[in-house]
Amino acid sequence: MHTRLFCMTSVAQGRPGRPRLSTSDVRHRASSTRSPCVMTTYREKLAMLEHLEAYGIQKTLAMYYAGLVGRARDNARSRIYRWAARKDDIRKKASDPATSELRNTRPRGLSTTLPLEVEDRILEWIVALRNDRIDVTHAMVQRKAREEAAALGLSAKQFTASWSWLKRFLLRYKIYERNDESSDDEDEDENDDVIRYATNDACASALPQASSPSAVLLPI
Repeated sequence: MHTRLFCMTSVAQGRPGRPRLSTSDVRHRASSTRSPCVMTTYREKLAMLEHLEAYGIQKTLAMYYAGLVGRARDNARSRIYRWAARKDDIRKKASDPATSELRNTRPRGLSTTLPLEVEDRILEWIVALRNDRIDVTHAMVQRKAREEAAALGLSAKQFTASWSWLKRFLLRYKIYERNDESSDDEDEDENDDVIRYATNDACASALPQASSPSAVLLPI
């Protein structure tokens, strides 16, 4: 049976022969490919749009996005104009106590996402478990994500830690998939495969081995 193997593209050198996984390079690679993420509530968006209407885009950028230059400033300008096109909807949500402090709302049945700093904590949790030779499954990551969401005050309906969220999470941190014949268990649930990490073939054999026979690291 083909079992998905997951590989993290960075390890930190520790004791000879026992390199340990690290989150620092993973975070750096992920952050270098995305624009600065500004989490703005509906109340803040409305205040920004009212400032735009009164003073124009340049003063609004100087007021709310001071220090941004180049592409980041252009992205902020585009973001403000997108909000301006939805001003009536934003005003409605900003005036409702139930939604004024939300950063996003989605149609019923679609879950929201987690702030990047929360996903970073989930990554740290995964790395800590793997460094302790503990298998980490998809279900464990989803359960951890739901716990983090609950700590933020999100209900189970607002954030479900769906399979699509998990796929985006793995992609964001450059955790990619490979197929390899590492299990003969025909009943194994592909959504509960063990997450395994390796930086490359040279380092694969030195990583801590998982306890489960089916949790084999990338072959050399």
